[in-house]
Amino acid sequence: MLDIAFSPAQSELAQQLQNALASSRRLTALDKATLLVLATPQSLQDGEVQQAINRAKKVGKNIIPLVIEPASVPEDISLHTLDLTD
Repeated sequence: MLDIAFSPAQSELAQQLQNALASSRRLTALDKATLLVLATPQSLQDGEVQQAINRAKKVGKNIIPLVIEPASVPEDISLHTLDLTD
């Protein structure tokens, strides 16, 4: 299953996203090679989220920040950013 990094405040949204992705079964080729980051100003400062990002970088995972609140995504993980704030 796809890894999702999120702060405690986003746990419900992360679970909904995980369930939706599991039921669609469309991301099997990407699931082990990708980290989704639920990006908010708080989550990008969260220690566990930072650890997940650092681990993903070390093993060469794709990192896809999903911006769910206006936030400045660090340049080194911003290549595949999806802005969902609209």
